[in-house]
Amino acid sequence: MLYLGETFEEVKNTLRSFGEAFEDVRRADLRKYYILPGILGIILFFLTIALGFGLFELITRHVNEWGKLGKFRSLAAVVMGVLAFLLVAAVYFLIYKTLLLLILTPLMSRVSERTDSFLTGREYRFTLRENLRFIGRGVKIGLICFVKQAALMLALFLLEFVIPPLAVFNFITVFLIQGYFTGYTFMDYTLERYGFSSKESLRYLKEHAVLSTTAGALFNLGILVPVAGIFIAPLVTCVAVTKLTVREMGKT
Repeated sequence: MLYLGETFEEVKNTLRSFGEAFEDVRRADLRKYYILPGILGIILFFLTIALGFGLFELITRHVNEWGKLGKFRSLAAVVMGVLAFLLVAAVYFLIYKTLLLLILTPLMSRVSERTDSFLTGREYRFTLRENLRFIGRGVKIGLICFVKQAALMLALFLLEFVIPPLAVFNFITVFLIQGYFTGYTFMDYTLERYGFSSKESLRYLKEHAVLSTTAGALFNLGILVPVAGIFIAPLVTCVAVTKLTVREMGKT
């Protein structure tokens, strides 16, 4: 019961931080950072949409072959077609989101730093080498998270093709998995600034898995909102997660 209470508390704190983030953006004079992520997100969408259609065509071609087998081939084709669509949507979303966050790493690192300064009054004077190291670590973590998510998703969807009723369960699981790793990406901007090694950062993530998953899930839902979401979600999530992380470490 104690763990359940702590879980609800972390969810509540995360939701509150996201609600406060809009005002924090205004007070910290960060509103200009709404624009560039949105523009880059829209450009990236049009550059990668062909990939989505290509994936769908490739997978449905194999599904149609499988659907011709057996006595209930028509039903099998329908079920597998739906599963194929869900698989393609999940894979495309993962690729798109990963590329977007990799591209935005330098900008979000700067936003996190400015949010931290606004909250704590602490000023940072990083050298060019240190900033490049921060960016490199952000890219590395983004790629590691992508590989882990892709492996877990592949295992779940292979199981889903064997046992189709698991589709609903898998949809929720994939959503939470993506939220967990997405939240970590935003969380690590702050952790690295405070000198956490990659191992220490992962340990911190495990201790605050609910916070990370909730924040990442809100980001994922946000960028699914047509047009407006891609402008709002990156900045608001970065500000909210930075605030949560700084508070959890007792820096405010």
